[in-house]
Amino acid sequence: MLLENFHPQSKLITKTTLVEKPHFPAIDAHNHLGEDFGGGWDKRPLSELLDLLDAAGIIRYVDLDGGWGEHLLNAHLDHFKQPAPERFMIFGGVDWSQMRVLAPAVIAGLIVAFTLSKPLNALLLGEADAVIGWDVFARQHAEEVEAIIIPAKLARPRNIPASVIKWSKDPEAAKAFIDFLTSDEALKVWEEHGYAVEAPTAS
Repeated sequence: MLLENFHPQSKLITKTTLVEKPHFPAIDAHNHLGEDFGGGWDKRPLSELLDLLDAAGIIRYVDLDGGWGEHLLNAHLDHFKQPAPERFMIFGGVDWSQMRVLAPAVIAGLIVAFTLSKPLNALLLGEADAVIGWDVFARQHAEEVEAIIIPAKLARPRNIPASVIKWSKDPEAAKAFIDFLTSDEALKVWEEHGYAVEAPTAS
């Protein structure tokens, strides 16, 4: 028999389950809403898109078509983010055409460090123009540096962990110290040194 005459027929019989929506609420973490890649939803009524997302069980949507330039980014923010702020995340882009011009100057002045002490010292000594770091250092040096605080709704607070290791020689004393760290007395010490003792409230 020639291969062109071979037409096998499947004899497997299985249950077919049509999955119309996710069992749990879903997040679409990579998609496009602009005309070039996403069907031009930036020119269509937002209500139509929200109805489709509701039907598909999608509770969050990441739009990667914010592009570069304030006009395009603001257009997507106004059309999607402002009417439904909890539903959409809008990503902007970078105009890489400026990389050859800006990169040498940026790289020449870049300080890479695993702890903040090195770039902070450079800032205090006038060897750096700006530092990205924890707000606690800005509060500790409030008279020496000017801080631009990232809004709580955009920032991700980090906790300072404490635990009792399994091979501790005195686990009871270690546990007592951890209890002290969260006591009212210790919280005052944290605050005196610029640390936040309560989670920031998004505004």
